[in-house]
Amino acid sequence: MCSVSISQGIRLLGVELVLVIIKVCFNFTHKAAVIHLQIPMMIATLCLLSISLLDRGPYLQNYSKVDFKFASILMPAILIGCQLGEVFNQILSRIIESSIFIFLLVYITIGCIISTASYFKERKKVVRMEDSQGAEIVFDQSMLVESKDLDQSVEGFAINSRHEADVVINEEHFLVQDDHEETPDHDSIVSFDIKNASETDNSEDINLNSREIDGLELMISGRKNKHAYNQGTLPCIVMFLLLILQNLLRGNSNFQSITNVEICSTWFWIIMGAYSFAGFCIFLLNYYLARKHFLSFPESGHGISHSFNLLKMISIIAVGLVCGMITTFIGAGIVFICTPFMIKLGYPKEVGLYTSLIVELIARLANMVQFIFNLNILYGYVGWITLFSFLGGLIGTLFLQVQVKKRNIEWIFYLIIALMTLAACIANTVVDIWSIMADFEDGDATFYIYNYCE
Repeated sequence: MCSVSISQGIRLLGVELVLVIIKVCFNFTHKAAVIHLQIPMMIATLCLLSISLLDRGPYLQNYSKVDFKFASILMPAILIGCQLGEVFNQILSRIIESSIFIFLLVYITIGCIISTASYFKERKKVVRMEDSQGAEIVFDQSMLVESKDLDQSVEGFAINSRHEADVVINEEHFLVQDDHEETPDHDSIVSFDIKNASETDNSEDINLNSREIDGLELMISGRKNKHAYNQGTLPCIVMFLLLILQNLLRGNSNFQSITNVEICSTWFWIIMGAYSFAGFCIFLLNYYLARKHFLSFPESGHGISHSFNLLKMISIIAVGLVCGMITTFIGAGIVFICTPFMIKLGYPKEVGLYTSLIVELIARLANMVQFIFNLNILYGYVGWITLFSFLGGLIGTLFLQVQVKKRNIEWIFYLIIALMTLAACIANTVVDIWSIMADFEDGDATFYIYNYCE
């Protein structure tokens, strides 16, 4: 059961990691990514629960002796594919499993390549233009944002200078409106043809220093940090290349001869630590880029203080914690109530697995309904709910040990994986919060929090 506990925990950790991959590769909002992720995971969880109940003996033996070896040596996020592959393998055959892996690999790898190529292509595009006062303005096209208030995918940004000039850029022309207070009769609109704007591939010409361009401030709203998110495409490609390696090693007799549990555990912890360190480095890079591109305007007077962002981030995490704790007590209650009946039915060893699957299924259904109907009062990330559902399984396992009067170390693995899931949830939450708080002002906090799911 230790292998089942670890594998189940890694799968939950992989869900949170793959959620980031979906957002990066396919440019989904958080709401769309959660909905797309929950449906297949609910189906997989339901199938896994059904298979476990119908064929618990052979399934658990096969799970611990075969599939856990491969899953424990590879990266944690790949275990989601292993779980889906295991379900289809029980239903159809290993041929279907390989086809599913290859399809997912090609689909997501192509998305990574396209996303990376578009990033390097757009970052070199620089547009020059002049405002109504004749001052030259240089900006990077990759920093343009989509405005929901304008029609036909209009891209725009606001420039706050000494003359309070509002610049709107659309597909056809530039509109520069001068609202200088000292010349109220000189409100003019000057149009520029976008074809006349000069372009250059020299990214070094970009200058957003407010000391050299007096008072210049880019107020970028409602846009995720494209620079930061695309930094994760390379690890995604590496991850799914390892997925190919996994399928190749399945047919290698030398690799399959590894039966020593200690060797598997050693490799598992080495790769787990390396992957966690890499994820932490990517998180620090995202944080640095977010501060550099969005929040580094010390002289503008409109930037956001670090404490303000941190306060809002903590408040949203706190709401997620409350939602997760409620789920934890519900899950623990289900385990406590069901344990005596499960023991009488002959399922003493599998109580933790079954109850964690049931609670996870309920949590995913509730989370998907929450995002579909925009129930902002129940605001919380799927990772936080999954985490505390898993802690419910931990509590249930401890209850089981007391009732059957048998001690084991299974709860330690539950606790370790729960802590790892907690780290992934925090990283995903922090990156998301920083990416949507570009031009946060005091009066906009509630608006952004309750419109994040829109």
